[in-house]
Amino acid sequence: MAGYNEILTGRFNRGLQKFFSMKGPASVNELASVINPQIGLFWGPECRYLEGWGRFSVAAAQAAVAAATSAIRFRNNTANTVAVFEKLSVSASLADAFMSLQLGPIAADLATPIPSTTIGRLDPRGQLQPTIIASRTTNPTILSFAIGGTPLVANAAGVDLIVDSDQQITLLPGDALQVNTSTLNVQVNIVAMWRERTLEDSEIK
Repeated sequence: MAGYNEILTGRFNRGLQKFFSMKGPASVNELASVINPQIGLFWGPECRYLEGWGRFSVAAAQAAVAAATSAIRFRNNTANTVAVFEKLSVSASLADAFMSLQLGPIAADLATPIPSTTIGRLDPRGQLQPTIIASRTTNPTILSFAIGGTPLVANAAGVDLIVDSDQQITLLPGDALQVNTSTLNVQVNIVAMWRERTLEDSEIK
């Protein structure tokens, strides 16, 4: 039985124990009841694995096809994984009036899979293979919501759709994130970076 004020989410305890090379049981097992002194420590992306996150990145493209739009999709096909997209940079071979960023529930991938072996793991100390499924095609199914987008200049540098931490995009089980051209016969290019971890029981209920 859990004690009063006891912390039941174990990954933060494990992170602190690994960070300080501590032995023994949970080092932080309850919240302070009144006042708790704090000492700030640097905690950057290199420490994400201590919290149970795996970090991944991929550069992918869907070639131009006459009379067709182009799309790249990232789908969360799990029951208990959350992914957070940290970077999405898009570019196109021709000017695109409005390249849209879409989000919504869907149970299917696009026609051509992007092999997981081409998706780079950014920290080999943690999760080595992503659970997010990446795919690409032309004339795709449109997702439920357009949550962003931008016009693109032909063959210009990639445009970042996420520019600060508040704009990071959460991808929960059953949802997909998709970049879609509006102009026909355009090659779409994307650089994506995300982190993913297993959901805690308290996050699922």
